[in-house]
Amino acid sequence: MEVSLVQKPENCLLHFNSAIAENKLRDLLLSDFKPGKDGGSLNEHEYICNMHIANVNYNAKFFYRCCHKDPHGNIVCENLIYDFWINVVFICVIIINVFAIMFSPYLIPDSFYRKKYGRSMYEHKLLKPLKITIMKTDIAPPKDTVQSVVSIGKLKIMPSLYRNVQNIPHNEIQTLSLWKMNIDVQYRRLISANYVPVGIMKTFYTMFVKCHIRKYQNLGRCCRASIFGHLTNENETDNNNKRGSKESMAELNTVNSRHSWFRCLKQFMRILILIGISFPWIIRIVFFYWYEKPHTLEMEKAAVKRNMTLSLQWNLTNSLTPIHVLFLLCYFIIVLDAMVFGIVSHKVKLKLQLVMRKCLRDMREMSCLKALEWSALVLLVPFEKCGIFGFIIFGFYVVFVLPVVFGVLAFYCLPTVNLVLRLFVHFVAYLMPYGKQCISRSFCLQCKNILKECHDTFHLDIVSSKETVERPETISMKNRFLQLFVLIACFLTVLSFILLTMEMVLFLTEIFIYTIIGIIMNASAMLKYISLIFMLVLYARDCFKGISDNIWNSTN
Repeated sequence: MEVSLVQKPENCLLHFNSAIAENKLRDLLLSDFKPGKDGGSLNEHEYICNMHIANVNYNAKFFYRCCHKDPHGNIVCENLIYDFWINVVFICVIIINVFAIMFSPYLIPDSFYRKKYGRSMYEHKLLKPLKITIMKTDIAPPKDTVQSVVSIGKLKIMPSLYRNVQNIPHNEIQTLSLWKMNIDVQYRRLISANYVPVGIMKTFYTMFVKCHIRKYQNLGRCCRASIFGHLTNENETDNNNKRGSKESMAELNTVNSRHSWFRCLKQFMRILILIGISFPWIIRIVFFYWYEKPHTLEMEKAAVKRNMTLSLQWNLTNSLTPIHVLFLLCYFIIVLDAMVFGIVSHKVKLKLQLVMRKCLRDMREMSCLKALEWSALVLLVPFEKCGIFGFIIFGFYVVFVLPVVFGVLAFYCLPTVNLVLRLFVHFVAYLMPYGKQCISRSFCLQCKNILKECHDTFHLDIVSSKETVERPETISMKNRFLQLFVLIACFLTVLSFILLTMEMVLFLTEIFIYTIIGIIMNASAMLKYISLIFMLVLYARDCFKGISDNIWNSTN
C-alpha cells in the first residue's frame, strides 16, 4: 500500500534532522495518523519497518529498523538482523547455485541424446526352421511372369544369407533352412516395460506438438487441406481449363503438401517450444526491470550520497544487468548457433549432433561409484605395496596423488567438467589422427607398454575400461577446420547455457524460498487455494490412472 503524505506548512520536515523526522513519521504511522494517540491498531507482534544504511569500512550495509508500541504507549525499536536460520537459507542458496553450475547438463532431457538414434541387434530363434527354395541364375526372366526374383545386390544387408548365396552353384535349385533370425531394430522403436503413453502432458504433446491429431480419420482431411482453402480450388479449375488435368492435380497436391494446416501447426509448435524454453528467462528479465533495478538504483543513490559503495552481490543479473555485454554475448552465441544449425550442410549438422550426443551420452553413463572405488584403492597403494611401512611414505604420497584423485573425481562426478573435457578430448583426437605427421599408432602402443606397470599398480582399468576415443586413420585439413568449428560451437553453447541456467536456477530458488516463507506466514489465506490445486491434481491423476495401469500391465 502506497501512502502519500502532504506537508503543511509546506516543507516543514526540512526544519528537522533526519532522526527527528523519522521519529515523527514513525509515531504518526503507529498512531494510525492520529498524533498524540497512545496506541494504534497494531498489536505488540506487528511492526512498522524502514530501511537504514550503515557504514562498514566504506561499504554500505542496508538493514531494516522495526518498531512497535508497547502496552504503555512507548515506542520500542530493534534492528532486523539475520539470525542463524536465515543464514542457513542463504548458504543453501549458494550451494544450489554451485550445483546449478556443475550439474546443469543434467537439465537436458536424455531423450535428446540417448541411443534411440542408433540401432540394436536382436537374435530370434525359430521354433520350426524356415525353408527357402532358391535358384541362382544370370538370366533375368520377363518382368510380367515372375514376381519372386531378387537381385543379389539387395542381399548385402543380410551378410550370412549373402555369403551362402555366393557359394551356391548357378542354375541349381537349393533349399536353405533358417533356424534363427537377427532383427535390426532402431532404439527409438523400443519401449521400456514401465512405459505408459497416457497422461495429460503426454497426450497434449503427442496430439499437438507431434501433431498425431492428423492421424484421426475425421480430422486427417482437414490437416492435409491447404491453408488457402477455396482459392486453391479456384486455381485448380483455371488450370484444368488451360492445361491437362494430370499436371494441374500434381501441382495442386504439391501446393497442398507445402501449405497444409499440418505443416503450419508443426512450425507454430516449434515457435511455441522456443518461446517456452525462453519464457523463464523472459520472466527473469521482466522481474529485474520491474522490481530489482529500481530498488538497486535507490540503494546506489543512497550509498553515493554518503560516499560509500555497495558490496558485491552474488547475482550476475543484478550486478551486470541482462543487457550487459556478457549476457548479450550469450544471447548472440545461442541465436547464431540456431541460425548456423539451420543453414549449414547436412554433413556439418550431422557431425555437430554426433559430437554433442556422444559427449552427453558418455557423461550420463559415467559411474561415480567406480570413481570413488578407484580413489580409495589409489590412496591405499602404499599399504598394498609396503605393508605397515606404508605409513612412513603415506604423507609424501598423498601430497602428489591427492590432486590427481580430486581431478578424476571432478571429472566423473561433476557433469559440467566432464562434458567440457570430453569436448576438448574429442577435438584433440580428431586433430591428431593416426598418420605419418601425427602421433602414430606404434608410438601409442609403446607408451602403453611403458605405462602398463603404472596402469596395473594404480588400478586404472576401473575408471578407463569403458572409456573409448575414436581416432580416424587420416583426416584432411578441411575436416580439421570442420572439427575446430564444431568444437568451438559446442563449447561456447555449453558455457552460455551453463551461465543462463545458473542465473535462472538462482532466481527460481529465491522465488521458491520467499514464496514458502510467505505461505507459512499467511497460511490461513493460502491453504484453501493449495487444497483446491491439490484436489485438481488428484482428479487429473485419477482420470488416467485406470488406463495407465492397464497399459503398464500389458507392456510389463
